[in-house]
Amino acid sequence: MKKTVMWLLKLFFLLAGILLAVAAAGMAAFVIMGSQGEKTLRDVKTEITDTVRVSQAAAEEPDQEIQYVYRKDLINILFMGIDKKHLGGEDLVYGQGGQADTLILASLDTETGEVNLFHISRDSVADVNLYSQSGQYLGIEKLQICLAYAYGNGREESCENVVRSVSRLLYGLPVHAYAAVSLDAVPVLNDMLGGVEVTLDEEMKLAGETFAGGTTVTLTGRQALSYIRFRETEGGGADSNSRRMERQKKYLQAMISRLVSASRENLTFPVTLYQSLSPYMVTDLDLPEASY
Repeated sequence: MKKTVMWLLKLFFLLAGILLAVAAAGMAAFVIMGSQGEKTLRDVKTEITDTVRVSQAAAEEPDQEIQYVYRKDLINILFMGIDKKHLGGEDLVYGQGGQADTLILASLDTETGEVNLFHISRDSVADVNLYSQSGQYLGIEKLQICLAYAYGNGREESCENVVRSVSRLLYGLPVHAYAAVSLDAVPVLNDMLGGVEVTLDEEMKLAGETFAGGTTVTLTGRQALSYIRFRETEGGGADSNSRRMERQKKYLQAMISRLVSASRENLTFPVTLYQSLSPYMVTDLDLPEASY
């Protein structure tokens, strides 16, 4: 009997050791993958310059030229919300790929770990590359920046055109990577996080259900999509997009808080999220970069 117990204990510790070794190997692979991602992300994928010179006509010295130098420890990623349920493909006619309805530039400080989100209005006017329906380059025109996405194949070419316009708008700011998601990605992301909690500033009808202003709601996937697209503000008018941007920012802040919590509980959660969103997303971020 004693020998049997000792044998079982040895077997238990052997199996436990194997499981721990597998887990450690998995975590080590995840860390290595993230390290590889950092290195490639630091290589800017867009054509930019390291410095920008801006003439300051309003400066104390009218002929003085100020030179801005970019911090090398920042990584900028452009996130685009596309007003389509399905993103286009190589055979899509230019002009039919939808618009970049939401534009958010995430700036990651690799020294402090701080992330700053800069919401760019879809109504901002920027220099946009124009193309014919067959893809022939037609020149540059000042347009609403959201339209830059339409001049492409609804996927990589459209994303690159938006990145180009955003960089121009921000005086050549380097954009290291991009990710565009369709409308169908929002419910998937929201529900993977177990819902996102927000407090409503006004009465809203979300996915067929009406909520009073001031109500705190844990949004389901369909409700989350209604919330970030809602534009029926009191008085309406030109301010409706600004109000919607504020709601989107509030939702993003709450979503990021949930994402951080989920990632702390499970370090591989970002990878799972990346894989789940892939069918609804176009990005030049590969898995190591997403892990980082």
